[in-house]
Amino acid sequence: MLGAPISVEAGQVGLMASLRPERDAGPVSVTVEFRRGSEILAQSSPEVSKPDPTGQITLAHSFDLPSLEPGRYQVYVRVQQGQGQISAATSFRLERADPIGILSGTLARAAAPR
Repeated sequence: MLGAPISVEAGQVGLMASLRPERDAGPVSVTVEFRRGSEILAQSSPEVSKPDPTGQITLAHSFDLPSLEPGRYQVYVRVQQGQGQISAATSFRLERADPIGILSGTLARAAAPR
């Protein structure tokens, strides 16, 4: 979502990653961690598909939100193949919907002449 905050009401966050494992180096495993500061809130090991004919794996998965508290969170993706391991991280922000925006729209409709 290119840095846009995620609404707490969404309930899930999507993750997409492109992997290019070494050929014939064994199966690939992925671990995804959601953190707030140094605290690990959730961890998952989604199933990883086999590489396509070009050798690429696209991981696209939705995860339940690690918390319903607004704030900044980090997601760490660790990829392991054989003895090799690599990781990447990014962050996202959870926000609540703007109750004033919802309320003013509701009031405007309710106050409209009939």
